Amino acid sequence: MSGSVPTSREQPVPPPSAPVAPATTSLGPAEVVDALDRAARRGRLSGFRAVPEGFVLDVFGAPFDERLECAVRANGPGASIVPTRRRALKVPVVFAVVLLLTVEPGRYFMDQLIPGEWGWIDTRWWYYPLTILPIPFMWRTLMRRSKSAADEHAGEQWAKVLALTHSAEAPPPAPARLE
Repeated sequence: MSGSVPTSREQPVPPPSAPVAPATTSLGPAEVVDALDRAARRGRLSGFRAVPEGFVLDVFGAPFDERLECAVRANGPGASIVPTRRRALKVPVVFAVVLLLTVEPGRYFMDQLIPGEWGWIDTRWWYYPLTILPIPFMWRTLMRRSKSAADEHAGEQWAKVLALTHSAEAPPPAPARLE
């Protein structure tokens, strides 16, 4: 239909690995943060936090989240918004530590279930390869899924920021993804 307002299903969604490009707006730096803060208080912008340099948005991945850290700088009469994505390291680190620390207690309990008197081979010969070798493959799969989900949500969050601040995306170069 011509002349109709596009619905959210009709609006273009960036591809999963599309970088988030900087944007310019006619609003001043303080006005940008205030507009986004008002939207966050109304529930339209999840995970918003104002910081001295600009603002931070939560980007939800499954299972590891990221942050979209945006620096708001004065740019003539308006402002420029420069985003940078960073992975929140707390959950991946805790996940990795728990994963690695549960291997040895598991071997102990397996030794209790299969006593040495039965004449089987030592548990260490089969238990460690069975539990440790899949970890890198599982980790890679989790990171890929998390990145894919975070890419999608970052695009949604950035589209909301652009709409709420009446911004236009600036041409590349896109910000580098920092781990």
